[in-house]
Amino acid sequence: MSRKFFSIVFVLILALSLLTSGGRAEGLSRVTGSGMVHDPSGALRVATVTARIMPDGEVKGELQGVLMGDPNLIVHGKIDCIRFFEEEDGIGAVLSGWTTGKNLPAGLPNPMYIIVAVFDAGEGNDAEDIFSRAVPAPFPEVRTCLNYTPPLTPLEHGNVQVSE
Repeated sequence: MSRKFFSIVFVLILALSLLTSGGRAEGLSRVTGSGMVHDPSGALRVATVTARIMPDGEVKGELQGVLMGDPNLIVHGKIDCIRFFEEEDGIGAVLSGWTTGKNLPAGLPNPMYIIVAVFDAGEGNDAEDIFSRAVPAPFPEVRTCLNYTPPLTPLEHGNVQVSE
């Protein structure tokens, strides 16, 4: 693998650790994670998310996605909504918020409201954590994290932690 690939992965992991270091207070609901996943097109992307619900109920967080075939294509956003869900084999979260102006593809509005979902399947080598693609929500007054869950794709490498 290329040096550029590892540099991007290192920067994303470093950003995640810096963003989450201040949010370890006991009892805060939070979502953190990063990993690599293939899109339906076959392209590899690296995604990172960190978000938490503050004691006053305010949601704070960020997400970022980098398409490895085009490392100049970066989707970055501020999270303003979190909905948790539980299933038999783990816990997940749906998050939504506004993009903040990194290198979005031509023709996409910026800012744009997007929705992502993650699933924490537990610990261990056989746990298959999941991360969705960022799905545009052109009418955020209608579609947010509260009423839509994007299709999920198992991570090829990475880990997601969801703590309600």
